[in-house]
Amino acid sequence: MPYVFSQAANPLAIAECEYASAAEIRFSTFTSCIGIVGIRNGEVFGIHLPLAVDDFVTNADIDAALVHCQGLAQTTITGVIGAWTSSRPTVYAYLVAQLGNPAIGVDHDEGVYGARVNNGNLVLSYP
Repeated sequence: MPYVFSQAANPLAIAECEYASAAEIRFSTFTSCIGIVGIRNGEVFGIHLPLAVDDFVTNADIDAALVHCQGLAQTTITGVIGAWTSSRPTVYAYLVAQLGNPAIGVDHDEGVYGARVNNGNLVLSYP
């Protein structure tokens, strides 16, 4: 069964399988996760994608996440990208293709990632 995503109560603490929109967003600590971020209606949108919940991420999980990503500008993937490209390369490639080859944020290790809008541009924050 695909991941189930829900709106985060706090856009500065978006947990696994949560999403939020605000002037600034921040994810809970990524250990092997990635986030999709972009701008919609002048705010940053972010969704937290775990590499695994009960099982490893699948294309169906990606599809469940992308339902919430419609209409994003400056779409970017950020987070522990190396964990995805090494352990789930075909799923990661599927995500990139479905997003239409988005920008790729700097690939870092574990840490707290986020984003904000500055003069209409997406600005990423990371460890």
